[in-house]
Amino acid sequence: MRSVVEEPTSLDLTSHTAWLRRRALCLVRSEELAHDLVQDTLLAYLRRPPAIEHSLKAWLEGALRNQFRMWCRSHKRREQRELVSAAPDAIASPESEVDQRRWSERLAQTLEQLPEPYQTTLRQRYYDHLRPAEIAKTLGIPQSTVRRRNLVALSMLRERMQVEFMPPTAEAFSV
Repeated sequence: MRSVVEEPTSLDLTSHTAWLRRRALCLVRSEELAHDLVQDTLLAYLRRPPAIEHSLKAWLEGALRNQFRMWCRSHKRREQRELVSAAPDAIASPESEVDQRRWSERLAQTLEQLPEPYQTTLRQRYYDHLRPAEIAKTLGIPQSTVRRRNLVALSMLRERMQVEFMPPTAEAFSV
């Protein structure tokens, strides 16, 4: 028959802490990580002690292994996320820098080809970093006109850039 475990005294947990720390050091070989694993294991015990009578040492060792597995899993996932998020920015190839420069030059040329009210609106908005309210004030027109010009100009710019930079679709080659 199973019996409920009596709450160990702080002396019981303290006596197991040194042993638990040695076991953690065998797993990770890092003082800091071993300390963290021991703390997490003891916290797990305090949050949810074993429900049945069980050797405290065996339970703590199993909990320590579980803490280590969870740490390994989260560490691996974190490394993968960091690798994915850092990869494009960390290593910029010369080709990508040339492509970026070409793109910027082409964008400036296309902007110059836009009709005048739209060209001025985009220049003030994105090169001078003015807000629509500030642009409206300098041009003496309503804010709604500035916002509308901005939308139309961006749409025109997008269309002109797509014609040059978008790859041909299969429909273009169909007969």
